[in-house]
Amino acid sequence: MERALMTAAEVARLAGVGRAAVSNWRRRYPDFPQPAGGSETSPTFRLSDIQNWLREQGKLGAQSGLELAWHQLDEAAGGDPVADVLASAGRYLAGGGAQPLLDDGLRRALDELARDAGPGEAYERLLRRYVEAHSRQLATTSSELAELMVELADVTSGSVLDPACGTGSLLRAVPEDVQVLGQEIDHGLAALAAARLAFRTGPADVRVGDSIRDDAFAGTTVEALLCNPPFNVRSWGFEELQYDGRWVYGLPPKGESELAWVQHCLAHLGPRGRAVLVMPPSVASRRSGRPIRSELLRRGALRAVIALPAGAVPPVNLPMHLWVLEQPEPGSAADGLLLVDTTAGASQRLDELGWSTVAERVRAAWLGRPVAGVSEESVFRVVPAIDLLDDEVDLAPARRLRPAVDIVDIGSVRKRLLDLVGGLPNLLPDVAPVGEGGHRASVTLGELARSGALLVRQQVGRWEIGNEGAGTPVLTARDLVTGSAPSGRLAPGANEPLDAVRLRAGDVVVPVVAPRPTAVVVEEGGALLGPNVHLVRPDPEQVDPWFLAGFLRSSEALRSAGSMSGMHRFDVRRVEVPRLPLEEQRRYGDTFRRIAAFARALDEAAALGRDVTQSLVDGVATGVLEPRRNT
Repeated sequence: MERALMTAAEVARLAGVGRAAVSNWRRRYPDFPQPAGGSETSPTFRLSDIQNWLREQGKLGAQSGLELAWHQLDEAAGGDPVADVLASAGRYLAGGGAQPLLDDGLRRALDELARDAGPGEAYERLLRRYVEAHSRQLATTSSELAELMVELADVTSGSVLDPACGTGSLLRAVPEDVQVLGQEIDHGLAALAAARLAFRTGPADVRVGDSIRDDAFAGTTVEALLCNPPFNVRSWGFEELQYDGRWVYGLPPKGESELAWVQHCLAHLGPRGRAVLVMPPSVASRRSGRPIRSELLRRGALRAVIALPAGAVPPVNLPMHLWVLEQPEPGSAADGLLLVDTTAGASQRLDELGWSTVAERVRAAWLGRPVAGVSEESVFRVVPAIDLLDDEVDLAPARRLRPAVDIVDIGSVRKRLLDLVGGLPNLLPDVAPVGEGGHRASVTLGELARSGALLVRQQVGRWEIGNEGAGTPVLTARDLVTGSAPSGRLAPGANEPLDAVRLRAGDVVVPVVAPRPTAVVVEEGGALLGPNVHLVRPDPEQVDPWFLAGFLRSSEALRSAGSMSGMHRFDVRRVEVPRLPLEEQRRYGDTFRRIAAFARALDEAAALGRDVTQSLVDGVATGVLEPRRNT
């Protein structure tokens, strides 16, 4: 077999650094392995050579075991689908003994990864790596959404079915002592799901096939069902299944495959069984699906429609819905439908709203308890079925809930605005025009860095950064542009990278790319320097940080060190500052500090003005406020 080769990008990933670091190593270290193939601009290297060199240099990080195992797995696939090799790896890790498609080198890599992380977690890491490599072809369900769906389905005993199980994300979230059943049309994904579920202590049965056309569990009823089915599928079987017994609520239109999945799931539920499905938002209001929605409401089969923020169901960037269904008893009728909008009065995007807020709002709505920080009627409401059975049968939550209107205290806002606006003149620094005079000598930040007067750094490598949780805070480029505190967080369980830079008070940070010149002096240290951010750390005995930040924020700095497109890429080393004694720098720095305080107060006044304006408009438009009558 040809010895495994890897690209420079794969070398970078193996070491946990950026591609630029690998290029730098090739220049700096004469003993760096020579290319074994590829081209001058895109060389490849022998895996064994790279592995030995990185180990000798102490550059193999915590992620290296995963990358080595993944690379050998990818190589072992050869002409076979990677999913088949990964499934064999999963069975091997689960204690299934020798498996086809696994050579000795790959088994050793798997054993090493399992010693580090445990067999189950080792397979999960490889599976995440597979999903990442095939993100354009795969639609997966996040663990957070899976856990929420399991909670809504009230899965405690019996059996659970997922008729479109993919890699098994939903079934993996089911309690261990509950039997899980899955069906998946793609043979490779079904094999991955079966291997994944082999790590459970409870029984699992995964079968291959098209659930709608060829139901592998026909006649089986379960206590609960979870499903994130494919959507917008026109060839779901409309022509050959027109008289199928599952369509008790009406024949699904050809363009409404989602309503075929809804009825397929209901057909598998036992008495009072519950199903939770991910649905595109259009299913709640499409005219063609109105008759089926009506029947679902009339018979009490549809219990809740929950609107999620955009990004909650990757890779779809739509605000998807959850439908909660129950198998109604014969002759029963619903008294109402629970409608929930998790984004009410908040961001429409998950990365800004956060999963903890989404989950708490869903739980509050499901249990009928108050919602923190927002009016209850804007988040959820049980709407009588009779009110929904109109010409449209529109079940979109936002159209049936009262808008979240935050009415400000006009008196306190007026006082705050007056204080802000009244204090603006006092913040303006006392400056005077300079007449025609001599030339002012200057020096670049690159020259100051070489002389030791300051340090210029930029975070390298690939980090997994989220925006919620209790992890180490990370200052991101977006924080600098928006003027907010460090909002990034290291992903749960992630170790702090060895080359991470912890910010100190007095550091100056600049986004690599921004719509306008931006530089911030760090006033409270502790956060980590995030990606796409320049760090300039001045020696306080030689360079004043506010003096430095002021010149970095100037249009002149942009002219000399940035691109002149709509979004500016900034090279701080090229920025020039005057050569001045430290005391003179501090005089300039104090002026720049006052200018920054003036800008913050101005921004706060403008933001407050926008908020009160919108609040007044919303209050009057929704009837919460009304014009005073003349007396």
